[in-house]
Amino acid sequence: MALWRSFPEQAEAMFRQFRESFGQSHTDKTSALALERAPAYWEVLAERGDADFRPVSRFLAAVFFEDEARAQAMALRLMLHVRQTYQSIFDRLI
Repeated sequence: MALWRSFPEQAEAMFRQFRESFGQSHTDKTSALALERAPAYWEVLAERGDADFRPVSRFLAAVFFEDEARAQAMALRLMLHVRQTYQSIFDRLI
């Protein structure tokens, strides 16, 4: 999703298409919950896009970890992982 934000003219269409196709092919409860949370994640990405992954990592850590200390530790790890993954994908596109 962060990568889609790099293409602002097509980002909304890509997100909409993802939600439709994912929802049709993944009908279990976990996937439904992911689709329910996807718009919030999308909005977090809109704030800073690919310039700062801290808000995204904090959001994801808060969703998956109730313990505050564990959430903070995971937020840092997620920030580094998301940035590395994003960079790898973007480098391959160029």
